[in-house]
Amino acid sequence: MGNGSENMDIEQVIVLENRPDAIVQLTQAVETFGDAAALPPKLVFRLTLALEEIVTNVVSYGYQPGSKGRIEVTLRRQGDEAQAEVVDDGVQFDPLSEAPTPDLDASVEERRIGGLGLHFVKTLMDHIEYRWQDGRNHLKLRQRISDKDDGHQDR
Repeated sequence: MGNGSENMDIEQVIVLENRPDAIVQLTQAVETFGDAAALPPKLVFRLTLALEEIVTNVVSYGYQPGSKGRIEVTLRRQGDEAQAEVVDDGVQFDPLSEAPTPDLDASVEERRIGGLGLHFVKTLMDHIEYRWQDGRNHLKLRQRISDKDDGHQDR
């Protein structure tokens, strides 16, 4: 990138409740973080989409109806890498091994429900890892920051 931003380290933690309107708060926080961390617009867009999918799934499926829960999203820029970690106290679920693999060749009518969102997230990020620690799910996303993300090479 050449503007010195590749040496930047910055972190922001967002605490959300397991409610559908948490997505609005999340989206605003990711955009604010993207500006503060000098992330390219295309990368902020991809990170927002991935986190919206993950947090929506946590809110929708991670808790018993009516129960309160806490979702922490840590956004981090370390040098030339953007990272996000979603930590929740919902039911234990490893999306990397337990989510169904979507049949992308099947028609919409024949396709099994589930797994498509995670497949989408995997295409958006360079690396995804999961761990269960201290009674909480931890899903970490990493994406290398590159010049192709700067928003100037769209066409």
